[in-house]
Amino acid sequence: MGIEKDERLKMIRKYIILLAAGFFLFCFLHPLQARAAAADGVEGTPMVISKRVQAREEPREDAAVVVGLESGNTVFVTQDRGDGWCEIYYQGKTAYVKSDAVSGIQIDLDSLNDELKQAEDNGKSWVESFEMQKDAIRRSKIWRFVILGLILAIFVTGVVSALKKNEE
Repeated sequence: MGIEKDERLKMIRKYIILLAAGFFLFCFLHPLQARAAAADGVEGTPMVISKRVQAREEPREDAAVVVGLESGNTVFVTQDRGDGWCEIYYQGKTAYVKSDAVSGIQIDLDSLNDELKQAEDNGKSWVESFEMQKDAIRRSKIWRFVILGLILAIFVTGVVSALKKNEE
C-alpha cells in the first residue's frame, strides 16, 4: 500500500510539473505571436477613422466589404491614391476607404513629454521606496539575531550559574 501511495505522489508531481511547464510556455509564446502580428512590415501613416465606414476590397462603392470600421478606429494608410480613395491596412487586412473618412492623428508632444516625465518620476519614487523597505527588512533581521543572541546568552548564563550553585 505504501508503494501505491508513492507512485500516486510521483504521478501527481509529474502532472503538476507538466501543467506548470505548459503554463509558462503559453505565457512566453503568446506575447511573441502578438508582437509578430503587429510588426509584419506594413508601412504607412497611422490615421483615425472619422466616421463609420465600410472598408472595401477595391476602390469602388460596389466592391465587396472587407471590414466595417467605426469612428475612432486607428488604421494605417498605406497609400493615398489621389482619386478619393485611400488604401488602408487594418487587423491584417488591406482594404480601401474614401479619403474623407480618415483624418490625421494629432499628437500633443508637450503633454506626452509631461506624461513620460511623470511616469519616470513615479518609477524613481517606487524604486526609492522599495530600497527603503529592503533596508528596513535587513535591519529587522539583524536586530532579530541580536535579540535572539541576547536571550540565548541570558539563558546560558542562568544555566551556568545554576550548575555552579549546585556544585557548591
